[in-house]
Formats: sequence, C-alpha cells, structure tokens
Amino acid sequence: GGVYSVTVTDNRNGCSAMGSVQVNDNTYELHPTILGKQDLSCNRRSVNLSVSASETEATYVWSTGRTGANITVSSAGTYVVTATYGQCVGTASETIESDNETPEIVIVGGELNCRVNKIKLTASVISGMTEGSFTWSSGGQSQVIEIEETGVYNVEMTSLNGCKATASISVTRNDTKPQVQINGGGTLSCTNPTLNLTATATSASGSTLSYKWSALSQAQLQTVTEAGVYVVSVTDNAN
Repeated sequence: GGVYSVTVTDNRNGCSAMGSVQVNDNTYELHPTILGKQDLSCNRRSVNLSVSASETEATYVWSTGRTGANITVSSAGTYVVTATYGQCVGTASETIESDNETPEIVIVGGELNCRVNKIKLTASVISGMTEGSFTWSSGGQSQVIEIEETGVYNVEMTSLNGCKATASISVTRNDTKPQVQINGGGTLSCTNPTLNLTATATSASGSTLSYKWSALSQAQLQTVTEAGVYVVSVTDNAN
C-alpha cells in the first residue's frame, strides 16, 4: 500500500496540477493454526479443537459446517478450518485418530475335585490391547487368582485406553465317589482253603478306576488264605 501521486501539465500554457490517492494493503495471508489435538479413546469420547490466526477479527468455517473458533469433535477424521478476513483466506487441518479397541477376554481354569483343592483362574486376553488392570468379583486385582471354592467368578479388565471387557466362569467340584462292593467273601476251611475276593466298582465319570487292598496288591481280584477283614479302596482317576 501507500500514497500514489500524479502531475498533469497543459502543454499549451505550461500549467500543472497534481493529484494523489491512498491505497491500503489488505492482501496479507492468514495462517490459522488448530490447537487441542488429542486422540479419541474409551477414556476420551470427545476433543475440543480451537483455531488461532494472525488476524483476531477473522471468521472461521469448519469442514463440519460449524462456524466459530472452537468446535467439539467425537469422531476420528481430518478436520479443516477456513479463516477469512476481508479478501484474505487461509486454511489449516488436523487429523484426529481413535483408539477405542475393546479387548476380548476369557477365563481359563479348571474344576475342583477330591484330589485338587485349589485351582488358578487366569484372565486371558485373546484380542485387543493386552495391558491393563483386572478386578475379580472375589476381590482379586491381578490377572491370575487362586480359588478354593465353587461358584461363579467374574473378572473385568480395563485396558490402557480405558476400554473395558468382562468374562465369567462357573467353577464346580467333582467329588462324586465311586460305588464299590466286594464279592466272594465266605469261610475258609480244610476243604476250602482259599477264597477269591473281587472288588466291583462303578464310576459316574466312566473313567478308569484304581484298586488298593489293605495289606494286599492293587489288583481287582484277590485270593486270600487267611481269615480276617479285607478292605479295598477304589479311586476314580478322573477326580
């Protein structure tokens, strides 16, 4: 901008006149800047964006259609703002990303039985962010807990991005004892000096059974030659 002058001379009489005009410079560029960039997550559902420019009286229009120097966004994407002051225009853009992946967890455990009085339950992360905190319905605060009682156990995981996942498991106790009886008992005599004792047992699980006789071998069938009380212990190998 500036002041521009012109002088006009009449060539016939040599008289001159001068005129001037003030030209204002309104062609500088705007350089808007978007402030407040943060990524979205389960902890942060929205982000406030604001814009600043070299000219405080500029007007702003966002790519969302909103106007003004501030907007709140709740979706990932690229946001563009156009600043206008007079005939001058400037733009700026900012990309907001989203990290709201929810983990998926399952509880890995087992069952209590006559042989196992304690088991460990593990909250296993099968997808999503693997780091985070764990809270069990039993009060535990670690990824692995040890339990002794039957029941339903729930766990909630909170990942580092604030997303939560839950899982549950029902822990049972298999303490059904096998049913057993001894066949072949009787009276030893000179004509009948031996007796065959057979332990017959059934298991609810249908698994293999182990036999252990008092003072005898571990076979299901025993031959005895002495009078007395014979006891057999039967173990269900499944529990």
